[in-house]
Amino acid sequence: AESARLYDFQVETVFLGAKDTMTRAALPYMTQFMQHRSVEDTKLLDVASGTGRFLTNVRDNFPELQCTALELSPHYLDAVRVNNERFTAGSLQLVEANVEHMPFGDAEFDMLTAVYLFHELPYTAQRNAVREFARVLKPGGQVFFVDSYQQGDGEDGMDEVFSSAFSRFERYFHEPYYRDYSLVDLEALFGEFGLELQHSTMAWVAKVMVFVKTELH
Repeated sequence: AESARLYDFQVETVFLGAKDTMTRAALPYMTQFMQHRSVEDTKLLDVASGTGRFLTNVRDNFPELQCTALELSPHYLDAVRVNNERFTAGSLQLVEANVEHMPFGDAEFDMLTAVYLFHELPYTAQRNAVREFARVLKPGGQVFFVDSYQQGDGEDGMDEVFSSAFSRFERYFHEPYYRDYSLVDLEALFGEFGLELQHSTMAWVAKVMVFVKTELH
């Protein structure tokens, strides 16, 4: 419970107050996806929802969405509920479950958001999660992915700086899978399960990627 109470403040401190700004870089892509769609008939799954802070940013823009927040920790799930109490339109379902084994039917959601999850997971868990993303997403549905930059994302000679930061972050912030995450070919991983990369961009030290579920999967 204490972790959930402190989380947003701590993460904003680590990223010098830029965490929300970085995650909101996904919103223009979500807006593009929502063009010509009925908001109230669109179902969003926010996996590893944390305190639900990013979900509130999404609902500020699309208040009539049908939302589901999936979170492993009951304490964080309670924070999702509290942070979303101000919304009166749309709907929000809270689900306590593991992202590797989600209790949803096939092709149930139109959109899926995954924010700052993958650097916390070993590769096997990442694969299991992506497999589940593809299963619960409707054909043509999209995944909006935000996480840390990776090796090779640096421009203008910044790769060496990034590499040094990877080492320090893993050691000082107790992130045992962070360096391994930095080397994963995310486009290939998602593509293996029929999730095709549509967009990829950087927002300071965050990476924003958009994947679409192809009709053949």
